[in-house]
Amino acid sequence: MLDLKQSKSILARLLSQENVTVIHSAEAKTASFDLKDRTLICPIWQDMDGSLYDLMMGHETGHALYTPMEGWHDAVTENDMNKFKPILNVVEDARIEKKQKQKYPGLRRSFYQAYSELMRRDFFGINKVPGVMDHLNVVDRINLHFKVGSMLNVPFTEQEQEFVSRIENVEEWDDVVAISKELYAYSKENEGDKINNMQELKDVIEQMQDFLNDEENEDLIPDVDSLSMESPDEEEKEKGDSEGGEEDSDDDVDSDSDTGGEGEETETEEPSAEEIEEKLNEIVQKIKQAPKEENQEDQVSSVTDQVFREKEKELIEDEKHPTLYLDLPEADLSKIILPFRETYDDFNQAMHQCLQDFNRSMQNWYKSDGREYTPISLESVGADLLSSFNRKNKRYISLMIKNFEMHKNANQYARERVSKTGDLDMRKLHKYKMTNDIFRKVTTVDKGKSHGMVLFLDLSGSMKSQFGESMEQILVLAAFCKMINLPFEVYGFCNMHSRASNRYFKRLDDKFITTPNSFFFEDYHSFHLKELISSNMSLNEYRKAFNMLLMVGNLTNTYNRGNLTKDQKIKYCNLELNAEAAGFGMYSTPFEQTSVASIKIIENFRKKYKNDIVNVVYVSDGDGNGDVYHSGVYNIKKRVSAYGKNKVVLREKNSNEKVVCIKNSHGGTDVQASITALVKKVTGVQHIGFYLVGSSFRHCKYKIGEEKYSGVSRLYRENGFVELPSMGYDSYYFINPAGKETNLYLDDSDKKDSRKMAKKFMKSQGDKHASRAVLSNFAKQVAT
Repeated sequence: MLDLKQSKSILARLLSQENVTVIHSAEAKTASFDLKDRTLICPIWQDMDGSLYDLMMGHETGHALYTPMEGWHDAVTENDMNKFKPILNVVEDARIEKKQKQKYPGLRRSFYQAYSELMRRDFFGINKVPGVMDHLNVVDRINLHFKVGSMLNVPFTEQEQEFVSRIENVEEWDDVVAISKELYAYSKENEGDKINNMQELKDVIEQMQDFLNDEENEDLIPDVDSLSMESPDEEEKEKGDSEGGEEDSDDDVDSDSDTGGEGEETETEEPSAEEIEEKLNEIVQKIKQAPKEENQEDQVSSVTDQVFREKEKELIEDEKHPTLYLDLPEADLSKIILPFRETYDDFNQAMHQCLQDFNRSMQNWYKSDGREYTPISLESVGADLLSSFNRKNKRYISLMIKNFEMHKNANQYARERVSKTGDLDMRKLHKYKMTNDIFRKVTTVDKGKSHGMVLFLDLSGSMKSQFGESMEQILVLAAFCKMINLPFEVYGFCNMHSRASNRYFKRLDDKFITTPNSFFFEDYHSFHLKELISSNMSLNEYRKAFNMLLMVGNLTNTYNRGNLTKDQKIKYCNLELNAEAAGFGMYSTPFEQTSVASIKIIENFRKKYKNDIVNVVYVSDGDGNGDVYHSGVYNIKKRVSAYGKNKVVLREKNSNEKVVCIKNSHGGTDVQASITALVKKVTGVQHIGFYLVGSSFRHCKYKIGEEKYSGVSRLYRENGFVELPSMGYDSYYFINPAGKETNLYLDDSDKKDSRKMAKKFMKSQGDKHASRAVLSNFAKQVAT
């Protein structure tokens, strides 16, 4: 920051063409120029980049060059300062900024970038309520026109446009004073129904937000019933190829479209633009008719300028707890991504050794019992698990396809444009006496958007208890993408060495390029991303990858085989794949490293497939390690998450995008959620998280928030999942792994007890309902 202050101080002197005094003061609340003492006073700003500094410096030095001290003093003392100064300030700002950009053309880009950023941060107070700009007085609309007019279509009457044209061409100070006096008189005479002060604007925004909130669904959680779909026909024929899957989904549409349609119609629609405008007019009229204080009766001010000055205070640095600015390190993917063939070689070798030992053991056992044993092979195990996977998940994948295509078709319908050709339609010609609609029509459909998906699977040690369910979730999404020809890539993130990673990467080179301003990761040399499966694979590789993940998910832990059928549990009870030997050893959770590396992965994915829409999906059971550090004072290493009172700003230097770090419920900095939010901002893609809840939902309270936890936990208990924005994601699904589909096995005791039978049946139906709701909502999200 010191270098930036010094360089901008020099810039101020150069722009003003004199040796003005530049003071950076912690007590200053806004930038200003003392015309008498020739002093530029700047606050200690935080979160300020070069363009914002250029705007402040360029603006204030414009006053130094063009605003006469005596003229300004006379203008604001001869008139009532409170009434006249705001208008004079708006007109003079327009004049000096125009002259500065004419004199220093390089400031044009800085002014545009800075005002764009300030507009995004709502520095003019008009972003919260649509249409409020039309109800501002002419002074405010002129202020917006000259500062951010290229981003807004500011409305003016014919008489008001004359003022705008005069201000655009104003050159001399005396003309500024004359136009300001006329604007004051015009506004007093014609704009009694406009918003003229800060209190009126605050009242309008507050009442409009209440109206908008009332119109929308009060719950942040989607209504589960509105997402439900009837189960597809269980008698449908199984087809192995992708065409069969699509045909299945088409068949399902007829049987389920009514239910889905009704569910969607029950959702509360957002108010239309006409309703918003009508309500806004009503609120403004009510506020203007209310009794006012005496000092407000004749006041004509610039509300947008006042909001701007108030917002400037947000940029003031806290000297006791200065802002910490950190850049993301840059990932070197060549040292991070382990190709599929390397992982498969380790798995193939370990699986063959496992089967060899298993077959030898089983053969001896059968031989001692006088029976003949048929050895099993890798191919037979893979085929068996694949057949079970298809029987269990085919209907749900078809449901996802149906929902995806339904919402995609709805978007396509919305893009249709019908126009008349000018040629007579002979089939309608007999109606010419009753209607003018006798011409042929042509329907034009704008090109649809292409989709893609990048998935990341947590391969940490805490995933062992639900690793099978996690892997099945990934494979369901992969099969969904494959059947509709959606490009996709799946990576597993871990930080444990394997034979393949040692062999491929060879040396423990730095995987992230850092600068003095970057944060860095501790002990990340073992971190890597395993390429698990992708749409870019050949058919043979795809089958190998799919079977590998099925076996890794179901055979690496004998205590967690919930995805196997009853017969498979008996058949493979003594078959356990050595996870470490297979290259799937689990340790901790390098979530933050994965998020930083995902920026380049997403960029490369979009370049490869030319996708309009990319969805990034994470499947995990918790937080990252939090091993994000920076070199603090005296180069003492400090964990970034430990900063509670300090404001931490993360920046991605290539795009210059920034986020202010989120604070967690413990008073520290939530680095993982902040990095996710920044990656989402840099890449511009939707991020969806699947959080696999363990034995208790209570430890998710800090992710959800104290005030929402009670209602969210109730929905979670009732439905087996909840979905809401959290952790920096667009959508975050909290899923109960125990709520997966239940195979309805009934033993003799169950068949004798009707209550037990009913209980098991209702449990299985409830689990299927939750699964359908999650998949239906997810398919809708990725389609739009």
